[in-house]
Amino acid sequence: MIKKEIHDQIGIVSLNHPEKLNALSLSPLSIEVIKAQFRILSNAQALSADIFERIEGLRKKVWESNDYHEGIKAFHEKRRPHFTGK
Repeated sequence: MIKKEIHDQIGIVSLNHPEKLNALSLSPLSIEVIKAQFRILSNAQALSADIFERIEGLRKKVWESNDYHEGIKAFHEKRRPHFTGK
């Protein structure tokens, strides 16, 4: 079990919030980045600065995307998001 502080810090989507998981699961860009993070982290070793920066770059790609903003907007408007993968 991951402690809540660590859970919040690394941005894990909780199954206790299915509305977040559902919106996230429809975004091709988010799925691409999540898969890349899992591939990088699957070695379960301490992260080097290069690996950390690579992961942060992948996350930044999502945070700065139109899909990210569309997902947040759709959530607040209580509608399904319309993701474009960009």
